[in-house]
Amino acid sequence: MGIADYQLQAFEAHAVVFLALAYLQYRLVQSLAAAYQTGQALTHDQPKAPADVIRLHRAEHHIQLLQAAAQLALQCGSITPVLSKFVRPFSTLTSQAEFAV
Repeated sequence: MGIADYQLQAFEAHAVVFLALAYLQYRLVQSLAAAYQTGQALTHDQPKAPADVIRLHRAEHHIQLLQAAAQLALQCGSITPVLSKFVRPFSTLTSQAEFAV
């Protein structure tokens, strides 16, 4: 969920982990309760564990990102603004020296 990208003090780190776990549990219970209320059996794609919620959360994020990129491309009539907004230049992603043979 991107938590590894942050440098925090011990107390803050525990709080962030706790909030992330609380979010995962909330989403899991919400999904299970919706299935129970409608009387539906759990399907293969419904989350049954926190790891399933993480996969679902990432998939939702990917969909939102793709929708935003497509909308920007339609508004601008070009892919260039989309690339400059959503893709970092290659030189900032990694050092070219890593690829030297």
